[in-house]
Amino acid sequence: MRPCRCPRKGAEITAMRHGDADRTRERVVWQAGLAAAVAVCVLLAGCPSRRSDEEILVTVTENGDHGNAVAHDKIVEQARAEGELNWYTSLPGATAKTLLAQFQKTYPFIQTHLVRSSTFEVARQTDTEIKSGKVQCDVLHVLDVAAFIDLKRRGELYRYVSSEDKAIPEAYKDPGYWTAMRAVTLCMAYDTRRLKAQEAPKSWEDLTDPKWRGKLGLKDAALAGTAYTEYYFLRDLYGMSYWRKLAEQNPRVFRTAGELMDALVAGQITVASGVTGAGVYQASRVRNQPVAAIIPSEGLPMMLGPVAIAADAPHPNCAKLFVDFALSSEVQASLCALSASYSVRADVPPPEGQPPLSKLKILQPTGGWDAYYQAQDALQAEYARFFRGGRHGAD
Repeated sequence: MRPCRCPRKGAEITAMRHGDADRTRERVVWQAGLAAAVAVCVLLAGCPSRRSDEEILVTVTENGDHGNAVAHDKIVEQARAEGELNWYTSLPGATAKTLLAQFQKTYPFIQTHLVRSSTFEVARQTDTEIKSGKVQCDVLHVLDVAAFIDLKRRGELYRYVSSEDKAIPEAYKDPGYWTAMRAVTLCMAYDTRRLKAQEAPKSWEDLTDPKWRGKLGLKDAALAGTAYTEYYFLRDLYGMSYWRKLAEQNPRVFRTAGELMDALVAGQITVASGVTGAGVYQASRVRNQPVAAIIPSEGLPMMLGPVAIAADAPHPNCAKLFVDFALSSEVQASLCALSASYSVRADVPPPEGQPPLSKLKILQPTGGWDAYYQAQDALQAEYARFFRGGRHGAD
């Protein structure tokens, strides 16, 4: 919201005359001018802002929580009138449904609707709605920072600062627009029935060894946010030649993380590249499947999964409640337990069986997340040239 630029007191009064009548006229003119200036300021303050600059309802006061409580009560009141929430996400279906059930238990007056698919399919559906002027999405959460950078650039994100925002480090948010709801690390995994630990690859570069030809599995970077993350970071590290060599290994390319892990368990491939640490943990520790994680020596790509509100969300106040809910320490801990992904909150421990983020070597995007976004179309097209026709089966 632009600040009012009211004239300083008496700034417009320049005439200097003698006599009571003249002074009376001057007072009348000064008062009329001041009243007009005040009226202009009031009108400017009340002008509606563009959709990407919606009012930030969470207030900051000297006594802190009181301002937030007042704002929260106002949001709840308005959310009751809306009564619905449409959540678009790439979270695994069972996890997403569990979170929505928890949200609906907290706010029973809100009817929830889930739209779930792969990262880029959800992002494309959201974009189609925006272009048609028929937005149904209230809250978006997918594993692709680039999607949120693009939406903000186009003015398609609602501006809202969550009451939980103060608990999120600056590196994991664009204040008022998007905040990381979860973080996912990418590693490799191998079939423990076919390989001993000492035989498994130790680095990303090891995957270009001819002995892995026909034995590798990948996810489709045209569909999966995590697959694009892997492609971007390893290309950033080793150049395009790395992926050309990997394509010569004749890997099998799958649509989803689930299909990739299923292929590993079924013995269709021996090594899976770009799987999530969470996925390997679930397979090996929860389902007792014969797979083990490989932490490559170069480090791990990490994908952020932001949460944000659509600028033209049909139920913006229900969306605000959901964002606050999703970023709270309680729900973040629940999400870690359900999906084995990381929370970026310092007060939420890492997923069971996984080291804290501070103990891992995390690869950083050269040029920051904006460069990651700018390269996406070109690198997805490049990926398709390398792996066209190899796809068999994307979170």
